[in-house]
Amino acid sequence: MRILFTGASSFTGYWIVNQLKKDGFDVVLVLNKFESNPLDELRKKRLTNLINDFKVYLNIEYGSREFFELIRNIKFNIFSHHFFYTKDYKNQNYNISESLLNSVGDISKLFDIIKRKKCNTIILTGTYFEEGEGGKENNFPVSPYGLAKTLAYKIFNYYSKINNIKLSKFIIPNPFGPYEDYKFTSYLADNWLNNKIPLIKTPSYIRDNIPVDLLAMSYSYLIKENLKNNHILKIAPSGYIGSNKKFAEKMATELSKRLKIDCKFKTEKQMDFSEPLKRFNINNMFKIIKNYKEDLFWDNLSRYYFSVFNRRNNV
Repeated sequence: MRILFTGASSFTGYWIVNQLKKDGFDVVLVLNKFESNPLDELRKKRLTNLINDFKVYLNIEYGSREFFELIRNIKFNIFSHHFFYTKDYKNQNYNISESLLNSVGDISKLFDIIKRKKCNTIILTGTYFEEGEGGKENNFPVSPYGLAKTLAYKIFNYYSKINNIKLSKFIIPNPFGPYEDYKFTSYLADNWLNNKIPLIKTPSYIRDNIPVDLLAMSYSYLIKENLKNNHILKIAPSGYIGSNKKFAEKMATELSKRLKIDCKFKTEKQMDFSEPLKRFNINNMFKIIKNYKEDLFWDNLSRYYFSVFNRRNNV
């Protein structure tokens, strides 16, 4: 079973394709120019590992003439579209039209090729910041990025229906783990390993933080279920649901007992509620993935943080 995968050099993409390979899938990667020539060190590390372990087509822009020529001439059974345009994605000035042009492109041509190749399954990656995701009360996208992801899904869904091709949606919450980009969890670990006390400015937000290896196993689970003809329209993997303060407490507990460091933090009264108070997924993967080893994840994450952030004694 061969999977054609876009966006593998991202944090989540990297973990997903490695899990798919581990589970016996033949995974072929298509990486665009930015992914092939990354500026940041983390993406460079992920890219180096991917090139060593997978069949990789470099410098192929999604939706370009070269991309369509490539997919016409290689065999694949599943098209996993994980790539999405992310330039300034946290900004209110995020360019939605440019995003759709780069992330969706000539959709009719894409589906025509996929249908001719008798590929009957597409997996599209979404986010819990989209319209209708992240909880029952969230019927409005959080940001322009969330709006772009919403529109992309609606476009793919329309063309999937008229072409009779199965479309499954994989909703990403807030993943964390080794090789992650510098966000909330890295910020906490970096401070703790340098004898500092981090400040949490949005302790009241209810969010869904999922170990990235569990997220990757969830993606593989989705594909396996689809291959059993149990077509799943959507899976929204969930991990630790709770306030940012509660999750920081979880992080502090797990890291302090493994790294033998003091993991204190401070919170301030939250004044910024520009995002929805609650955002979380609905499928508890701790219950669904029976063989998941939670303690092993925290062991590996602690070692990773120590290797990256420990600057004491010139380590």
